[in-house]
Amino acid sequence: MSRWLVFLAVAALSTGCVSRHGRLHPAWASIALAAEIISDIHHAKMEERAVEAAEAQAAQPPPPPPRDLEVGVPQRPPSGFYCARSTSAGDISLCTRDRETCIEARNAATLGVPDLAPCQAAETAWCFAGHCYTNEASCERRRGPDSVGYCEEID
Repeated sequence: MSRWLVFLAVAALSTGCVSRHGRLHPAWASIALAAEIISDIHHAKMEERAVEAAEAQAAQPPPPPPRDLEVGVPQRPPSGFYCARSTSAGDISLCTRDRETCIEARNAATLGVPDLAPCQAAETAWCFAGHCYTNEASCERRRGPDSVGYCEEID
């Protein structure tokens, strides 16, 4: 039962709109029916939105299959970064190992820092606790004075 129906039932009981036989007067019964219809419409719209979201997610192409690695050949660890940096404040930046992740992070960060430049390749980055930045100042700013550990340049 929706909260509107509960509200109407309590209101009807407390205002004497129920007959002595325990039935709602016709005016209150029509209001209760309208509230039930509105509740059904709301639930139908929520189900519609859930179906649309599931269809949209299913319509996205699957991720590419992993590349086959040659057996017995040691793989070199990834090198290089992709970084986005604020054009107005040089100590605001972010870096990731792959370009797609950088683009996603940059797009999310532009809500708070609208002047982030597009992601560009970089040889090194300054990292602390799994987060990487374009320069030491940006890393130190995020690390904060009370943090344990230090910023380290990684290539």
